[in-house]
Amino acid sequence: MTNDYVEWGETYLREAAVLKTRLDRIRNGNARTFYTASEKRRMRMLYEMYLECCAIGRLLQKRGGRRLPS
Repeated sequence: MTNDYVEWGETYLREAAVLKTRLDRIRNGNARTFYTASEKRRMRMLYEMYLECCAIGRLLQKRGGRRLPS
């Protein structure tokens, strides 16, 4: 059962990395200081999803007994 938690945690952390890549692509792909309301909303949503995936991934790995880097 503990291995399941670790695997689930890894899955969440991989998804977090994908979300971060997408967010960085939006931010860096548009070298400008002004974003439309829909772009800001999308960036905010992606960032919130990224944070949630990181938190859940770490929690699951902790519950599974894996030592996490600080």
